[in-house]
This record gives sequence, structure tokens and C-alpha cells, in this order.
Amino acid sequence: MAALRRPIAGALTFVLGALAATTGGAVARAAPDLARPVDESPNVRAAADAFVTAWRAGDTAAIAALAARSVPDPMLVAHSLLERHRAVALDRAPPTAETTPWLEAARAWAAAVGEAPAAEGVAGYVARYGAFGPEDLRREARLTEAVRLSLRAETGEVGPDEALAALRARADDVARGHATVRAWYVRYQEGR
Repeated sequence: MAALRRPIAGALTFVLGALAATTGGAVARAAPDLARPVDESPNVRAAADAFVTAWRAGDTAAIAALAARSVPDPMLVAHSLLERHRAVALDRAPPTAETTPWLEAARAWAAAVGEAPAAEGVAGYVARYGAFGPEDLRREARLTEAVRLSLRAETGEVGPDEALAALRARADDVARGHATVRAWYVRYQEGR
């Protein structure tokens, strides 16, 4: 029970460090200063939204300012954009007034953050995720559902046994999938 109630910052440190190592980066990052789990972080979502707004407008000064930040973590901002791409690609996205080419936005984000130390591995991650086929995207959606259930266990909405069972049920998806933020989070939670 206590294994699922540890602070999310420890999980993010592990996940981001492991992800950076598997995507060509050698530097483990410090966990972002988040008040809530990744899926609900207003910091990550706001940064992704601000980037998309600047990108659509062609506001190079705003893009440069956003890309120069190290908080929230550039990898999490990229992942936020890629999750939106996945949702649209699998028709799971809620209807919006505007259609955004999320994968293009993620690629633009990767180009904007470049090779800054805080952005190590972002370009490779976006390139690999962008090459995902439909089965890869469905696998990532299943991992996302399991991770969200495990995060609900941290708030007591579901029991820890139910959350661990959901994570363990995705072991095949992790083994056959790619090194994504979700896959590393599942590995981390299973190992605790």
C-alpha cells in the first residue's frame, strides 16, 4: 500500500532519468516541481498550450522564451503534445473548435528546445513517437489508462491492489512497446 503512496516527484525523477538515458541523453534530471501528478499538472499543460499558441501565431520571441525554460521539464511538455496526437489519431480526443496538428507541434517543440541540457533526448523521443503505428498508439493508450488508475490510488480513489493489478496487466505492453514516459512509469511502479 505504501509503495503507491510515495510522492510522485520520486517517480518522475526515475522516469525522466531513465528516459533520458534510453533516448541518447546521459543526464538524469531533477523532478519537476509539480503539485499534482503528470496527467493533471497545470504547469505542463499550460506550457504546452502556450507553445502551441505561440507556434500557431508564428511568435518566434515567445517560442524562444518558452523553449529556454527548464521547468516544466521539456520532455513532459513534448509528451503532453504527443499524448494529444495519440488521442486524435485514435479518435479519443474531445471535439475542439480548432484542429491542431499535434505531432507537428511536438516536432516544432523539439526543434525549439534543441539540444539544451534540460531538453536532452526530446528530439529523439519525438521522432520515435512520431513513427508509432496504430498498434503502438493503442499500446500507449492502454499504458496511459493503467498509469491514470495508479495515480488515482495515490489519492485513495481506488485501492492499491487494484492499481498494481492494472499496472501488472500491462507488462506485455511494456515489454513489447517503446521507451515512453508511460512505459517507464509502469516499470518504476512495478519495481517498488
